[in-house]
Amino acid sequence: MSIQVIKPDYNDPLKYYRLTERFVGGSNSSGYAGQNRWWRAGTNPQNMGSPAAVAGAFGIKGIAALTATDDFTVWTQLYNDVGSIRPGLSLTIRVRPQAGAFSNDAMFSFGIQGSRLVAPRVAATMDFLGFRYDTGVDTNWHLVVKDVAGGAGAESTVNLGAVDTTNWTTYRLVYTATGVDGYTNGVLKGTAALTHLDTARVWFTAMSAYNVSASGASQRICDATLLDLIVPTGGW
Repeated sequence: MSIQVIKPDYNDPLKYYRLTERFVGGSNSSGYAGQNRWWRAGTNPQNMGSPAAVAGAFGIKGIAALTATDDFTVWTQLYNDVGSIRPGLSLTIRVRPQAGAFSNDAMFSFGIQGSRLVAPRVAATMDFLGFRYDTGVDTNWHLVVKDVAGGAGAESTVNLGAVDTTNWTTYRLVYTATGVDGYTNGVLKGTAALTHLDTARVWFTAMSAYNVSASGASQRICDATLLDLIVPTGGW
């Protein structure tokens, strides 16, 4: 007797909200960038860069911060696009920060958050669920769960490993009933506690670049080729 395994249809709009960005499109400016027409905010916010496709990546855009300390750019869907979250949520990104001064003294983040005007650094008082690289902490990527109710620095993290500015790296998180699992290139790296996860709010899908310290005249740039967010709706 054979056993049939029925896989979820993540493209069923009654059961799942799905936002997939392949970082292609005819413009890099606010309201038009990428497939999903991202909106831009921040301090001296920058348009997305548009590198040519390379081995291992297809559509590519660079998330950039300008050259002064505390310059930053946050890209969101302008209005809250995630009405609520529940176990079964997943987020996958495929990224490669640019080498040298472009990723030194920098913060990059990809996830969902409670504000479209704030970058989710450690000291930020905000809700955030996603991935962060911040040289103010170390030179590793982390899965981060932040809670505005806990105040500045209220977060749970999982170390996902050292930044790689040569190869494309795929990071994935999965929200379950017992925690948030973090993966690097398909390998489970750990599980973040749900202590700082706010499930009672609505969210923006967001990407950020932040200049931690102006140690040169370079922008801080992280190239991205995939962002795939899947959220169960609770529908039938």
